[in-house]
Amino acid sequence: MIKKLLSKLLVTVVVVSAVGISDVEARSYNAKTADFPIYMNGSLKNPEFYKLVVDGRTYLSIRDIATILGIEIDWNSSERAVYISDTPSENTNYSSSPKYYGNKIIKSTEVTIPIYTNGIRKYSNNLELMVEGRLYLSIRDIADMLDIDIDWDNNSKSIYIVGNSNTNVDNKGVNVEKNDMIKKQQNTTQENKEIKKEQELEKLKQQNTAEEMLRLVNEFRAENGKSKLELMPEREIQDYTNLRAEEISKLFSHTRPDGSSALAYSALRDFYTAGENIYAGRMTVYDAIEGWKKSPGHRSNMLDDRYTHMYYGYYYSPNSKYGSYHVQIFGISKNKEGKQATGSNPIKVGEDEEAIKKQEELEKQRQQNAAEEERIKKEKESEELKQQNTAEEMLRLVNEFREENGKARLELIPEREIQDYTNLRAEEISRVFSHTRPDGSSALSYSGLRGFYAVGENIYAGSKTVYDAMEGWKNSSGHRNNMLNDNYTHMYYGYYHNDNSEYGDYHVQLFGTSSNN
Repeated sequence: MIKKLLSKLLVTVVVVSAVGISDVEARSYNAKTADFPIYMNGSLKNPEFYKLVVDGRTYLSIRDIATILGIEIDWNSSERAVYISDTPSENTNYSSSPKYYGNKIIKSTEVTIPIYTNGIRKYSNNLELMVEGRLYLSIRDIADMLDIDIDWDNNSKSIYIVGNSNTNVDNKGVNVEKNDMIKKQQNTTQENKEIKKEQELEKLKQQNTAEEMLRLVNEFRAENGKSKLELMPEREIQDYTNLRAEEISKLFSHTRPDGSSALAYSALRDFYTAGENIYAGRMTVYDAIEGWKKSPGHRSNMLDDRYTHMYYGYYYSPNSKYGSYHVQIFGISKNKEGKQATGSNPIKVGEDEEAIKKQEELEKQRQQNAAEEERIKKEKESEELKQQNTAEEMLRLVNEFREENGKARLELIPEREIQDYTNLRAEEISRVFSHTRPDGSSALSYSGLRGFYAVGENIYAGSKTVYDAMEGWKNSSGHRNNMLNDNYTHMYYGYYHNDNSEYGDYHVQLFGTSSNN
């Protein structure tokens, strides 16, 4: 099954002229025609245009694929972009005599054309080729861009196409057995996932009990010289504790969703003077108690000398913000001898509410501290990346790569204007990942470049370091050719990071030939 999710993006532009620059000179490839059958909806589909093989990869015209799937494809001449949508197309006719001339070699030209599916920009991992005015993509890239499965059957030397729920595809006919098998496997996988979730939830329910939490709390109290607690026996309070666990999934606070205090519940006023601990995000009683132990306010509740009873509630909702929710309610039984709510050490609900406010303030401060620690950590990581992702380090890596391949070493482009422009390009590709700049001009038409260099550009996104970018470029033929180009004498490198951008990290290499060389 050919289906690949792209996590890193790479694009290359190559200029082969040694001096001067007008724009990007296209690279040509020899494409070999092929005659493998394509099946869809149980019948053979004959694309109107060539089926091609380039560098061992199978290529099809995206116009043919759109026709096979019955979806719309449009060329926007003003933007020079292709737009594909899931809108059903009436153009479902196929050629009775598709183009195939037995092992014919056809010239294809590398292009970089923006492709959008349902308004979202898609990027190819292999060459984009123009053949006789038609855009061709590898079947791997077609599978990615259109979210379909393309299955190559090596026994019959055939291609089987299975679309997703967004394409106009009905998987019936002679290929029904293959499609039924796929559907059955998908259904089985989904059923297994659901069964596993149910089993995990049942295990949590058996594990996350009031009895287990009481055991853990009493162990903690014993370690700190405190007397044991008992479970609150009143069913009404037990039910309320479980309700509170569900309520904090909606409003994580000691204030209930109706605006009342969690400790103002009538059953608690009648029987207990109470305190409450709440926790969210981790799944088990063991996670929750460890979290509470590390928080001064929660720890004080669990070790309070005055409390005689407790209860615990747990709630799980996979579609909620934090998933798992835990509640402890502590209190003093008014019927417990020597532990009356009145007497030499009276405890009033109002005092407990004041304590809860303090807990909330402590929790708020803890969250603020955690946020500040995270900010400092990110700043430190960003500074480390800046120190690591330098033009000097990239030059070292590129020259090592060139020496391994018998090429002369490059130097850094000395002009400050071009250095600044390279860093600007790294920022620009965070907005428009293309060799076309956000203002619509070519990245290589910048005036500072025209005066000094014939240049090429490599761009990369999605990984943090120069080392990641370098490895990605090495594994792409176009980028590799730029880095090993015999004509180039100089290079520069730019890096940009933005947590709020689509891919986070962006890398640019500019190569060129000095007009003075």
